[in-house]
Amino acid sequence: MENTTIYDMDSPQSQVDKLLGDKNRIEKQIEQIQSECSHTSKSLKQNQSEIRWYCDECKQALGYASKDEIDNFLTPE
Repeated sequence: MENTTIYDMDSPQSQVDKLLGDKNRIEKQIEQIQSECSHTSKSLKQNQSEIRWYCDECKQALGYASKDEIDNFLTPE
């Protein structure tokens, strides 16, 4: 007898497969938007243990802050 898999559309596996497909589609859309963005406005933001420049419009990471930029960012006004 041949072993065939029947997918239950409400099963956790099918739900995960759908969500992973959605995630991939969304990530491609974000990449497209970010590649077309001119990144005219950027800000320093702390993300976990690093401080980086991010585009204010498309949220793409643009680069790492210099030591002086980090010192200014961390110094309260």
